[in-house]
Amino acid sequence: EGRALKESDKFTFVVMEGETEIATVQNDETGVIAYPKLEYTLSDVGTHTYTVKETSENGKGITVDTKSYTVTVEVEDNGDGTLAVTATENAEALNFTNTYAAAGEVTFAGTKTIEGRDMTEDDVFTFVVMEGETEIATVQNDETGAIAYPTIEYTLADVGTHTYTVKETSTDGNGITVDTNTYTVTVTVEDNGDGTLNVSAPVITKLTTNESANSVTFTNIYTPVEVTVTIGGHKDLTGRDMVADEFQFGLYDADNATGDPLLIAKNDINGDFTFAETALKELTFTATGTYKFIVKEVNAGKTVNGVTYDDTDYEVIITVTNNKATGMLEYTMTVDGSATTPINFTNTYAAVGTGT
Repeated sequence: EGRALKESDKFTFVVMEGETEIATVQNDETGVIAYPKLEYTLSDVGTHTYTVKETSENGKGITVDTKSYTVTVEVEDNGDGTLAVTATENAEALNFTNTYAAAGEVTFAGTKTIEGRDMTEDDVFTFVVMEGETEIATVQNDETGAIAYPTIEYTLADVGTHTYTVKETSTDGNGITVDTNTYTVTVTVEDNGDGTLNVSAPVITKLTTNESANSVTFTNIYTPVEVTVTIGGHKDLTGRDMVADEFQFGLYDADNATGDPLLIAKNDINGDFTFAETALKELTFTATGTYKFIVKEVNAGKTVNGVTYDDTDYEVIITVTNNKATGMLEYTMTVDGSATTPINFTNTYAAVGTGT
């Protein structure tokens, strides 16, 4: 069972009576076993019990039949020079069935990488291996990026061509866009006839580009989510009440603090001001790094309409880092080297007059 009998398939069988070996025989190329002809004389009159079994050994994918037959033969004297030999019915049905099986296997190879940052042990992605509509396996990568593709095992029933599709089933998130490529992997399985299957090397094709590939590899793209920073402060005025929108404050590039401000903010009735987030395009960050700014009054150090303006320059340093676990950019901000220093300006109003 499992394949056709070959001319070279010779198996061995033994016929025993008690502890005595009567014959050791083999089959021919058609499978017929050459059992011996047993001849009796008067001295053999009586009951003879034989056992018949296969003595071949397993090998080359063949599992031999382990059954053992018992055949009983009654020998009687007819008194006319002949003997009556009567055997049990199974004497002509001493059949053995061996089983042929062959096995082979294949394991795909491939890795997961992230473009834009290094892999971490938390970066676990999922991939599915399908044959037609049948799911063969769902696998994941380890911390090195190696994908734990399954070992696919084959038997004789699998002889032929197998075409698999492999794709990533993870979803976008945490700044990562997953690879949408789909691969086909074709494997041919042939019987070597010796209990082994010849499993061809996988033929891999990337469907999106119709290009051949050496491995089933996926590359995700990491793009950190942008972060927007809002800077603000407070204005105090001594000598009179403050009016909304009375004072202006500039946000300057630290390397060009005497040039035009990046953004202008005005005070509210309470003296607070904020460089509005919606307008602060210069402070929307998409990359890590250290960014330096200067905040100062537009009329710093001048006296205008009785108001003397504060000439303080505040150095604002924003450090943007990447939280790889969330895919978000994060920031810390210091003012004049401290995370707690407020940006606070104090102007003074004085009225001056002359008379006679």
